[in-house]
Amino acid sequence: MRFPRAWLPALAAVLVTGACGDSPPESRATGHLSNGKELGVSAEGFSRNVGYSNMAAWADVPAGTRGELDVTGPVSYRCPGTFQTPPASWRAEYPYLQPSARDPNWPSLHFRDSLGGSTFTLRVFSPSGSVSTTLPRGSASPVPTTTEFHPGPPPPGCDQTGGPPPAPPESAVAVFPKLRSEVSAISNAKLRQDLQAKVEAAQEQVRTGAWATAANTLQDLMDEAYAQEGKNLTPKEEDAIVVTAHELFSDLSP
Repeated sequence: MRFPRAWLPALAAVLVTGACGDSPPESRATGHLSNGKELGVSAEGFSRNVGYSNMAAWADVPAGTRGELDVTGPVSYRCPGTFQTPPASWRAEYPYLQPSARDPNWPSLHFRDSLGGSTFTLRVFSPSGSVSTTLPRGSASPVPTTTEFHPGPPPPGCDQTGGPPPAPPESAVAVFPKLRSEVSAISNAKLRQDLQAKVEAAQEQVRTGAWATAANTLQDLMDEAYAQEGKNLTPKEEDAIVVTAHELFSDLSP
């Protein structure tokens, strides 16, 4: 796969993992921003036996520039983020897109894909530009017809926007009811209603695969609880709510 120069050392471990058998199909596209500078996206169906595709996106823009990756296929995702300067050891040509909550030391994203055929579209907002590439169908390992396909957790910083919903984190089964109970015990009616709405919103976002959005909702809930300590929450109430919400937050944004 022809990632920008010297991204290969950083990606070698991932690509070797899926290098058994035939060489996996790959797809790469480059384009130009409104100011004439380059952007590009690469994708590879790198694991036939598991059914994943791997991609990276880059652009000749200043660090901190906003961008977004859309993945459209059997399972679809949206990954907003910013372009970051790679470590000097990569000797990379351009900054790479890092979705929110993504490990800054790893330039690629991995998507569960039951059939292949996904289209990866990179968008940059200012200067404006977009580029797309599509993996051939069959790029990733087909799941046997007797097996129900579950896409697994969205990549960190991404929301699932289409396809079979992922199974929720194990913690969600027990921890959401616990958080709801703690919030319901708040005596201040307005604060109780505000936090209850956030709990319900986060649970629905998890159910539909919008894990990155759910993590943001839980962060807002924790921030509000922090701000209300000593006002409408006792330190004990604030601590219980924040600890429980953070347990969910950690599972949604590894």
